[in-house]
Amino acid sequence: KRDWSSDVCSSDLIPFIQAISDQFKQLMPNRWNNQYAYAKSTRDFVIPNTVFTTITINKNFQTAAHTDRGDLFTGFGNLTVLESPEGFDGGYLIFPRYKVAVNIREGDFLAMDVHEVHGNTKISGKENHERISVVCYYREKIKNCGSMQEEKKLEEIFKKTGKLGYHHHHTTTLENV
Repeated sequence: KRDWSSDVCSSDLIPFIQAISDQFKQLMPNRWNNQYAYAKSTRDFVIPNTVFTTITINKNFQTAAHTDRGDLFTGFGNLTVLESPEGFDGGYLIFPRYKVAVNIREGDFLAMDVHEVHGNTKISGKENHERISVVCYYREKIKNCGSMQEEKKLEEIFKKTGKLGYHHHHTTTLENV
């Protein structure tokens, strides 16, 4: 059984995410290059040596049919799964438009257009079953952030004044706060 403590993030998670980025580069070089162009201009917010700004982790979570919003439109979502020794049943990733279901399991990698309608089936199994999905992507509006130093200054101003210096549609300069 895996230990999902915070130590996992520093010792195992970053190299794991880097390996996902490497697979993405190898299998989908054009989409990887699209994300790389953005990633190199927003280095402060990119996971080191990847083209990702964001990781979403879900445990035993069935999703309804949906499209992802906020991901880089010219990029791709990258999905892999971790599972407990007990295994699990279900969790098929479905793309209704194409009438395709993918049984993604531990060790598999899937690069996908998250702007296509998708969802997954119910996940079940023995008492301690775990299906951890790891989705890596570039959050498009991160390109609107200032440098890490600028964002930290805005955070401090917010803590002192309660005025939000960063809005989802643009970055407010320090002079305007």
